[in-house]
Amino acid sequence: MLSYIIKYIYSKDISYNILYKILYDCDACLKAKAKRYINKQSNNNLIYKIDKRIHSDIGGPINLSIYNYYRYYITFVDKISRYLFVSLLKSKNDILLVFKKIAILIKNQTGVNIKELFTDNGTEYINKILNEFTTKRGIIHSTSSAYTKEPNGLIERINLTLIK
Repeated sequence: MLSYIIKYIYSKDISYNILYKILYDCDACLKAKAKRYINKQSNNNLIYKIDKRIHSDIGGPINLSIYNYYRYYITFVDKISRYLFVSLLKSKNDILLVFKKIAILIKNQTGVNIKELFTDNGTEYINKILNEFTTKRGIIHSTSSAYTKEPNGLIERINLTLIK
């Protein structure tokens, strides 16, 4: 069938522009190529509001030392606004210092105290110093089950994006 159409077009000496319109500007072709516009309705009250629950994960070691021998990075992301904090670390022991800075920054900028820190069950987060800090501040430290990434999937996807 297609060969018959091509022979007919060449026998009538039709130009390339007309041939293109005949073959590709049909209604079905245009509908198939059309992009859909998704109109997401969002609640503007939630977009800029920092939630009281922060997800966190650590990544690394990075193969190449970036600036001043930083080998790890830590990410904190807000659950609702998806606001992301990234910090470079020289060692995994620096997590508490960075978390203190993030908690103070969130408190000063938004007036919201962090109520829950959600992390994986890694040994860098499960230690006495971080536990003392969170209990003193009234922060609940929730962890996911061992060897599962799904409960902390939001931060895991962000870490994959940062690496690539």
